[in-house]
Amino acid sequence: WNALKFPWHTLDVMNYYLSKISGKIVAESAFVAPSATLIGDVFIGERAKVFPGAAIVGPAYIGADTIVGNNALVRQSMVLNHCNVGYTTEVARSYVADHCDMHACRVLDSVFAPGVNFSAGCTTANLRIDRKNVKSTVKGTRLDSGRDKFGAIVGQGAFLGVDVMTMPGVKIGEAVEVGPGTHVHEDVLDRRRVYVKQEIIIVER
Repeated sequence: WNALKFPWHTLDVMNYYLSKISGKIVAESAFVAPSATLIGDVFIGERAKVFPGAAIVGPAYIGADTIVGNNALVRQSMVLNHCNVGYTTEVARSYVADHCDMHACRVLDSVFAPGVNFSAGCTTANLRIDRKNVKSTVKGTRLDSGRDKFGAIVGQGAFLGVDVMTMPGVKIGEAVEVGPGTHVHEDVLDRRRVYVKQEIIIVER
């Protein structure tokens, strides 16, 4: 049994189910390019596509109709149905629900609810500088996640613009919009817009 009390417990439950994958299970309707690499215990669902240069390192689960793009890496993760793991994207030790789009980014030790857009250059930072366990805020209290690596919890329908970075243990609410280049250091409530105002100065040389 695995507790599912706090959001990061999703990763414990995920790991339980990943441990049940045995061997390489590839649906007949799936496409895996000859130059793609499948290592260890891997499940590839119906109509999924794994493009040239991509690597799936088990235990890993790729859902139906999901695309793993050129030179992308998915390892020790579950990426469910109708997702796009774009070119050069890395998904490591993370749970990604249906209809998520990721583009040239890093999803590390994180949980994505359905419909998240994680744009090019985005990263979920997952390691504290002092390498202590990552804490996360629940009802105003800082709790030890028990994990030395823990990225972000991102709510349903959130849209993170290019080059957004989330600090370890941050939670992003449902339908949140995060503007380009923003570093998110604390939790964001549902249906908020977060952005950085930038002053651009142009002078003659």
